[in-house]
Amino acid sequence: MPTLRGWLVAATGLVLAVVGALLGTGPVEQIGFALLVLVGVAVGVVRLGNHDVEVTRDLSPERAKPRQPVTVTVDLHNKGRGAAPLMLLQDRLPAGLGGRSRFGLGGIEPGGRRSTSYEVRPARRGRY
Repeated sequence: MPTLRGWLVAATGLVLAVVGALLGTGPVEQIGFALLVLVGVAVGVVRLGNHDVEVTRDLSPERAKPRQPVTVTVDLHNKGRGAAPLMLLQDRLPAGLGGRSRFGLGGIEPGGRRSTSYEVRPARRGRY
C-alpha cells in the first residue's frame, strides 16, 4: 500500500496523463504515465522484499524522577530472508518527554541486529 506521498505522486501522474491526452500534448502524457509506472514499480519492490524486522525497546532506569535522564535503547532484529535496507527509525514520544527520537540506521543483513539509544527527560511523574 503506498504512502500518502505515493498516492499524491500517482494522482499527479493520473492528472498529467489525462490532461496530456485531452490536450494532445504527448510529453505531458508520457510524464503522467511514467509517474504511474514509478509508483507501481515501487509498490512491487516493497511487496517483494522479505523483511521481517522485530523491534524491542528497553528503558534504563525503568523508574525515574522528574527531569532525571532515562536512556531508551531500541534493538532491531532482521528475522527475514532478505537484507533490510537503510531505515529511518522514528519513535513517537508522548507529550512531556523531551529528546531526539529519529535516527537513520544502516541496512541489516538477514539474521543481523542493530541497536541505537537516545535520552529523554520526563518533565513530571507518570506513565508514558
